[in-house]
Amino acid sequence: MGFATTPEEQRQVDRHTHLNLLWVYRNNLVHEFREPGYDMGVIGDEPYYIGMEDEQGISRWELAYPTTFFAALAERALANLTKQLDGKDLDPYAFYEFGSVWKRIALKG
Repeated sequence: MGFATTPEEQRQVDRHTHLNLLWVYRNNLVHEFREPGYDMGVIGDEPYYIGMEDEQGISRWELAYPTTFFAALAERALANLTKQLDGKDLDPYAFYEFGSVWKRIALKG
């Protein structure tokens, strides 16, 4: 369990991994049309926390994902995919269904 001492603490830890946080971030951008986060582009290539203050003066910490982090993540994913496909001699086109995903419905009548 690591630092968590109860199942509920472990669930909280699991919900706050980068994998889950990136999924929530993606959903916020794609499904809720939110603006991207607060990356100032000056700290580096890794995610970091930045102190923010709202209009009422309440301070909080926001997790920022630099654009360069996403670019590096995509490059690593593509490199790993290429290695996997080459290593097992797999054709990526064999896993893709070409054409429309909508099935034609025969109308009766």
